[in-house]
Amino acid sequence: MIFVRSQIFCFIIQIIFAQNLTNSIIPLQNCLASIEVIYQSSSSYSAAISQNCETITVFTYPRTNEEVVTVINCAKQSGRTVTARSGGHSYESYSLSSDIIIDLIHFDQLTIHKANLSATIGSGQWIGNVHWNLKQEKLLLPSGSCESVGIGGHAVSLIADGIIEMTLVTPQGEIKTVNKDLEPELFWALRGCGSGSFGIVTTFLMKVFPDEQGHSMVTYHFPSESAHRVLKQYSGHASLLPNNIHCLLYFEAVVGGVQALLITINRIGTLEEHKKDPAIINFLKLFPTPESTEEFFFTSQNDMIYEPEGKNRMEFLTNRNATHYSALEKTAGLLVDGELSDLAIFQIINGPWMQDPSLVGQPMFIIFENMGGKISTPETETCFIHRSPTLLSLELNFEWDAAFENEKRIDAINKWRHCVYQHTSQKVYNNYVWATADFASYYGDNLNRLVDLKKRVDPDNIFKFAISIPTDMKDINRVTTARDYQCSTFHNLLPDGEISSSAFSSSVPFKL
Repeated sequence: MIFVRSQIFCFIIQIIFAQNLTNSIIPLQNCLASIEVIYQSSSSYSAAISQNCETITVFTYPRTNEEVVTVINCAKQSGRTVTARSGGHSYESYSLSSDIIIDLIHFDQLTIHKANLSATIGSGQWIGNVHWNLKQEKLLLPSGSCESVGIGGHAVSLIADGIIEMTLVTPQGEIKTVNKDLEPELFWALRGCGSGSFGIVTTFLMKVFPDEQGHSMVTYHFPSESAHRVLKQYSGHASLLPNNIHCLLYFEAVVGGVQALLITINRIGTLEEHKKDPAIINFLKLFPTPESTEEFFFTSQNDMIYEPEGKNRMEFLTNRNATHYSALEKTAGLLVDGELSDLAIFQIINGPWMQDPSLVGQPMFIIFENMGGKISTPETETCFIHRSPTLLSLELNFEWDAAFENEKRIDAINKWRHCVYQHTSQKVYNNYVWATADFASYYGDNLNRLVDLKKRVDPDNIFKFAISIPTDMKDINRVTTARDYQCSTFHNLLPDGEISSSAFSSSVPFKL
């Protein structure tokens, strides 16, 4: 009887809550009557949200700057917060963490100004389409390689160095031009620390570059037993390569040993020039003899990014609605400045999750790439703090097949990240957000300046989400929910230099 009464009570509470929600939303519905929207009651709501989250009041799809102003004003009138969504690729779903979502999909302008090497790009564009159209003009935009990612989302990363000007809709509902002369403080903040904290950027004017020399790519496959040596040498020397060379290490393993260990070197120019480059020749001398190599030459950056993975089809680059590969995954992005210690490499290779036999069969992989060179010396000051000639980006990734495994898999990568993090710079690359990372990990010594700007630009904190810049420094020191994981150490290191199989569930020892 108690159970039945409890059910009835909960049902009544749900009805009252639904009625109150309906009553409170009517003024907002009236205010947004002229805007394309999706409310919780709509059949399209679940598709718009794409995950189990019940906190969003409404998705809005404005088509003009003036409609963005309307949405912001309606949010202020109803006491609700706002977040922009440009592609929706946040690793922690931060584009779904406010009351009102402004989806920028209709801001898809793309105008290439070849004469002055620039392009006007709407914040709803996606990077694959931008690359494809620039290819037709023999131009390139330095950016990431995920073709469905919104260009607005990419603006917080290294592409920010090429921003000339932005159109910003402010929390006060003003439409402003932001560049080095107009609103210079916002221009500084939005290039590397904006992330939707200071308003909605609807268009970018960006630098583009000639792409006429071609791109060579050579992949070197190394024996699995050399994993420790390869990671050690790579971490100590990859960042020293010249600016015209990009280097990436890919390492994949399952419980039982290494499955793939390779280094891909990309260079502007021909394959013949690639093979004769003294910097590449000397770099390769640091590693064991490759088991095999693969050689490619591409006439454009677009082809180099997409063709090797079989994604260089028109539908993926120009059709936003094309069906893409999807997976359940969790990714942690860390930054390494200098050569990794032996213990750090041990933590990376073995992955603490390998101690759990139930995880057998699900691979983990890392991507390790250099971030020095031109990245470490921007032409103008930006808010992006991760600038160092010896800096490397380290990405830890774990994929799995079934949703019922989510909790276990996420706990596994949380543990893996925790044990590797202590051996890194303890900074977090902005595009690889992590829920329990503190603000200093992203913004460093820029925090005070950013908070002061937030207080001036958005005193009512309308643009508020999980990691938005707060209006008060007391809100900076967030309490994280990270567990204090126990990490494996070298206590079980054998005298002959082998790591004991007791350190993880594999029977295959790794050589130091």
